[in-house]
Amino acid sequence: MHKSIYIPFLLIVLFDMTHTARGQSIYLDNIDNNTSAVKKAGVSKEFIYVFEIKKDKLRDSGIAVVITYDTSGCVVSSERYDLPFDPKAKTIYYYNDRLKLIKMATSYSKQTPATVEIAYDSVGREIFRSEYSRFRRLIEWKEYNEMGKLHLVYNKFNNSKRYLHRKYYYSPIGRLQRLESFDEFGRWTYTERIEFGRHSLELNVFLENPLLKKLNHTSWFNKDQQLVKRRYYQDNAEQYSDHYYKYNADGTIAEWAVYSDGKLVSLKRHHYYYFD
Repeated sequence: MHKSIYIPFLLIVLFDMTHTARGQSIYLDNIDNNTSAVKKAGVSKEFIYVFEIKKDKLRDSGIAVVITYDTSGCVVSSERYDLPFDPKAKTIYYYNDRLKLIKMATSYSKQTPATVEIAYDSVGREIFRSEYSRFRRLIEWKEYNEMGKLHLVYNKFNNSKRYLHRKYYYSPIGRLQRLESFDEFGRWTYTERIEFGRHSLELNVFLENPLLKKLNHTSWFNKDQQLVKRRYYQDNAEQYSDHYYKYNADGTIAEWAVYSDGKLVSLKRHHYYYFD
């Protein structure tokens, strides 16, 4: 079963990165919108080790994640460590009878616990999500259009009595064209406008505010079997950053390099180990 890496949420809506790692979103400590059970036949544990090089120097510490699967191949827990194996967080995953993820409970070594609960409609689409901890609470509702595409997302944070919301607009063939965001009083705050290139992994995203000023411009494209992100900043059109993702033959990420103005500033290398 395909699993989407969590880069910006908008990009996940645009296309499913079917070649990425099944456990990668767990490593990144983010929750994407693909909540189907992760399948990994014949594996009971997966160990992911990531170390980072900055300015040609290997950091003394790295990140390790241990992912445990049940007999059906679903992720049942993930444990994150800052090396040398200093425990940081552990998440337990719960599924319904359709193997759809319905709850995640995370405990932290130095923070209060956090819980995420998810609900679906009769055809298996996510319609409700609640995230809460001692210092944060988020409620999210989702609505879909007649094509089955995500159309409206409502968010309410903490004790707010009003919802923020986002609207999604599509072309006649179902491609996302723009996303408009509104504050709790219904005022338009910004638009993300999408332009596709010659294939689905080549696109441009323009972030614009109500004054029609471009806040930033992000480009995604393939280059020599790498997914590259280049972002142009508003204050200096010549300033940019590049993110290069290299993949192993099985689709897991091998390297993640970040360049600023053409200079390497960070390189993360990923290593995977599997146990039957």
